[in-house]
Amino acid sequence: MCLLININPSPKIKYSKKRTAWKVVMAKKDYIKKFLQIVKPEKFKEPYRRIWLASKLIYLNAPNSKRTIIEGEIKRWLNLNKKKIFQYSKENALFLKCTCEKILGIDINHDIINRTISQVLELKKYMYLDSRAQYLKYLYEKLRSTLRIVEFLINQGEINIPYRQTIMKHIKTYFKEKNLDYNSWLSKHPKMRIGINNEDQIRVFPNELRNLLSEMIFKILKGKKNNISNFEILKILKEEFINSENILMTWFLNNPKYSKALHDYIKVLIYLNKKLVESYYKKEKVNVTLLSNDPDIPFHRKTIITIINHLIQLGIM
Repeated sequence: MCLLININPSPKIKYSKKRTAWKVVMAKKDYIKKFLQIVKPEKFKEPYRRIWLASKLIYLNAPNSKRTIIEGEIKRWLNLNKKKIFQYSKENALFLKCTCEKILGIDINHDIINRTISQVLELKKYMYLDSRAQYLKYLYEKLRSTLRIVEFLINQGEINIPYRQTIMKHIKTYFKEKNLDYNSWLSKHPKMRIGINNEDQIRVFPNELRNLLSEMIFKILKGKKNNISNFEILKILKEEFINSENILMTWFLNNPKYSKALHDYIKVLIYLNKKLVESYYKKEKVNVTLLSNDPDIPFHRKTIITIINHLIQLGIM
């Protein structure tokens, strides 16, 4: 396969009994760069793999005095975890990132990760193109965050990733060239902030998205007379997200970083809406105080009122 795309790997082909797999090695930088650009390996879609690669490159290019300190931290880390080799893993990637940040006094964010990998692979600058800017505009309307656009493009298998400020710069240029009102568009598509704590729990969630989910869940429950399992509701929701091209929710539910937290959050919304539908069919007034004191509904009283008001305004409750 390598020879067919004009890449010459090492003539030695090894077989690993442990992995029951063949191993082909290439060492020349130009061949590695070409391979990554043509083949786009699945590993490059892993956010932690990119953190590992960038952190390792930053560490290897650090001043000798700093490198020695980082190497000492790595040795202590290996001894603590009873390991001999410092190889890729999610934990090692995050440890190396944090160590480099502390010792070198830098913030290894998405932009630095993209820049570091791009420089090593000598990728072309993310140049402005009308079609590319239009696509970034579409992604911002759907994902509502430059950080999520970067993560989305990585998951899609893109190697040459724009910096976050480049995304907005290209969108602004697009609006200027098309003689459109950028500020008006931006006000209609405000940034959506979603925060997850260390326990994989959602602590910050936009009202717009929460209201949309509640609306969809309430309609499903109402249509099924409140007699449907959480699994079936999730299945219907996922289908509706795909059909409506809601790439934000589809991506969230399939992304390891957000998936568990969002599934748990939707389950809480389902539980709350089951209570609301129950009150609807019994023609009872909703007791907000009772709902806000329910241990299975970790929402603030104001959040519950916002959800109820949205359903009333729609005329479905």
